[in-house]
Amino acid sequence: MPRERQARRPDRHRAGAGRGQAAQGFAPLRRGHGQLKAQCPLRGPRCKAATALVCQVRAFDDRRPGRGASARKPSGLASPSAPGAPDPLVEQVFAEIEATFREPVSAADVARTLGYTPGHLTTVLRRRTGRPLLEWITERRMIEVRRMLRETDLPLDAVAARTGLRDATYLVRRFRNRYGTTPQRWRRAERAWP
Repeated sequence: MPRERQARRPDRHRAGAGRGQAAQGFAPLRRGHGQLKAQCPLRGPRCKAATALVCQVRAFDDRRPGRGASARKPSGLASPSAPGAPDPLVEQVFAEIEATFREPVSAADVARTLGYTPGHLTTVLRRRTGRPLLEWITERRMIEVRRMLRETDLPLDAVAARTGLRDATYLVRRFRNRYGTTPQRWRRAERAWP
């Protein structure tokens, strides 16, 4: 069997498909490779792999509508994540979270709706906001949980169902981890406060 594989290997590289010609299709991947390599804290094969991955992501991003070198701003202008300049992707993510947080939606569901993979969207959101996607979903749910606890007498099962959480047990666990107290104690304390 190994001999058959060795015999097939030369067939892969047909005439006219040599390394130089095949590499021409990867010209976008080489763009900026030297600059990235100079900035890379890693050395050797790890640096090469890391810069190649970043170049691949850039090339993929360039193929998306409204992206690419023609859509990029000159480096002198503020970046989309700079204070005061709204980031369209972050706004889309927040709008999607706002529209769906009452349902049992996951980070994967939000990413799929916006046309991204969950890992990519989480990474981009963490870089631009300092928090991952799932944390933003949980934060929005907890804001609604606190509002409902303060303004209604609904039991925890109903609050959990209306905020996209699995059940009252999961709600109590998430609430305690985030605020250090149970929802019932928080509700009593909020109502006792004038």
